[in-house]
Amino acid sequence: MQVSTTPSQDWAGLVPQFDNQSAPDFSQFMPEKDVTLNELTNPDASQDALTNQIINSVVPSDKGQSSQGQEAPIGTPLDDTTGGYINRLVEEGVLLGFENGNIETYEDFKELISLNAENIAQQATRDVFSEQLRELPPQFQSIMKYGLNGGQDIQGLLNSWAEAERTIGLDMTTLEGQEEIVATYLNMINYGTPEQIAADIEMWKDLGYLQEKAEAYKPKLDEFQMQQILAKEQEAEHYQQQVNEFNNAFVNNVGHVLSNDTNYLGIQIPDQFKQAIYNQAIPQYASQIDGRQIDALEAIVEETKYGQNANPAFYTELLFHATYPEEYKKMLRSQISAEIAQNTRRLKTNQVQADMGRTNHTSSGQNSKIKPIQF
Repeated sequence: MQVSTTPSQDWAGLVPQFDNQSAPDFSQFMPEKDVTLNELTNPDASQDALTNQIINSVVPSDKGQSSQGQEAPIGTPLDDTTGGYINRLVEEGVLLGFENGNIETYEDFKELISLNAENIAQQATRDVFSEQLRELPPQFQSIMKYGLNGGQDIQGLLNSWAEAERTIGLDMTTLEGQEEIVATYLNMINYGTPEQIAADIEMWKDLGYLQEKAEAYKPKLDEFQMQQILAKEQEAEHYQQQVNEFNNAFVNNVGHVLSNDTNYLGIQIPDQFKQAIYNQAIPQYASQIDGRQIDALEAIVEETKYGQNANPAFYTELLFHATYPEEYKKMLRSQISAEIAQNTRRLKTNQVQADMGRTNHTSSGQNSKIKPIQF
């Protein structure tokens, strides 16, 4: 069944609005101890710890925990004061919120803060990286941006830069440099055969026109080489833009399915899981294979197959479910039906045994009241 690309009113709009927005000001929520950039960008640092610090600074201690000090059950509502305060911060742009969704429960708020904290960490990392990137030579900047945008022909870009450096470095003050400039340019524009180009260069040299030709061709040659590099960079940027558009559309489709789960899936997913499933459909994990952004399912498959905790048994079950979904569901239904039947038989057997026990007990009591026959 074709899934509509129209965003869902209930769930497809809940993707955090992080694109094209600056990071929110978290200064009023931060603990007294400053959180350093190293702590935010260190992959070993606990994101949950930062989230909990922020939550505890906003939500009273008795709102996010049960009476035993444990985390409140899923769906625990925030009190009106706290909920209203948080939603106001979202409206004012202090916090980045969910589209078409208010923060009503402790879980909503925890998810919101976690995503905002993650966005701050990512923005800090991007700022530091951008600053360091600007200090690199243009060649390195070009190659880094090309790779980050998903460019595949790294060697082709390296060759383009090598050729650009060669032509830019040609010396017009020498006869050899002038000949090389003119020959390279004429080859670039398909002026003629190598023999014809060599003959014309000799003619211009004899006539004293070679330097004039080199001076006219050199800027055009340099511009052409840089245009070749720019074209490769733009190709990678266009590719990344297409990837982003595809991912956004696909995530919206997931939201549409979640909003119509009974129609598409034949089951009803509990509401407390829908937001989590939707968030996990957003590419946010680094692939172990090529470093690109992937969603939770792709990350699970990679970890199950290639990771340190590779699990062939779980991978086999995932593969069975993915390649033969109807047979997998049929097998589960069959097993569930068999377990229900077995449990029903067990209950009936226990009931019969219990009834027989009561009958025997009653019979034994009745027999005890019968007087023996006197002879």
